[in-house]
Amino acid sequence: MLLQTTEAASMPTVTPFFETELDYKITFDTGNSQVVRLRHSKLVSAYSVPVAGIVTGIELDPDQWVLNATGPISRNTALVDIGSAGRMLASVSAYPNPCRDFLALADLPEPVEAVVLDAVGRRVLRQQLSPAASQLNTLPLASGLYHLLLTSTITGEQKRLRFVRE
Repeated sequence: MLLQTTEAASMPTVTPFFETELDYKITFDTGNSQVVRLRHSKLVSAYSVPVAGIVTGIELDPDQWVLNATGPISRNTALVDIGSAGRMLASVSAYPNPCRDFLALADLPEPVEAVVLDAVGRRVLRQQLSPAASQLNTLPLASGLYHLLLTSTITGEQKRLRFVRE
């Protein structure tokens, strides 16, 4: 599989390029997946990644080690489309952030399983949410930064968000 990446700096006059390694989770039609770590050493990079099956998804930075903006990921038509078009959870947002007792999810279109991970990746909370009941109870959580993984119970689609508990 050929994977091409383009880095766009948010402040190119201050930091024109940030050299780093990023993880990519590659999912196959069998349901199996593999994670590859690729070194980004220039603005546009191309990688030949050996795969054992038909690729059905690619996720950038699956464990959210790098703070990054959300948005569409463009691709060559011979590869998998993982852009935001047609995605049900793409418009879901969380508020208030920072939160205290509850974190509300706006525009939740379908039932999801919400899993909260702490800053080191440990699962600290799991809750089922629906459009009718779309508030995450954050009372059991200590103050800090958390990652929220929403997984549709219908389609399996996932969305990641971050929030702070005061």
